[in-house]
Amino acid sequence: MWNWLRKIPTPGYGKCGGANRDCSITKPRDWMDLAFEKHDNDLHKARTQVGRDKADQALGKALRKGDPKKLSLYGRIYRWGAMFVFKPKK
Repeated sequence: MWNWLRKIPTPGYGKCGGANRDCSITKPRDWMDLAFEKHDNDLHKARTQVGRDKADQALGKALRKGDPKKLSLYGRIYRWGAMFVFKPKK
């Protein structure tokens, strides 16, 4: 549903948050960056739209499950925006 957003340049977070980021070089910054890394790896493995949707759903759940108090102010703001984009199905 939100696939068109992937084409818009976005701000980045850590090594994996945001469009067209290279996740292969450094360690994740925190739990949210690790969730973005897992999402990117899942997207890379996905062969169908269903697989990509599952990766997006898993990221949405991870963003809601993680502790925002362990993030910087920028991280909390970025998380809020990412939760708007990656909404788990009810």
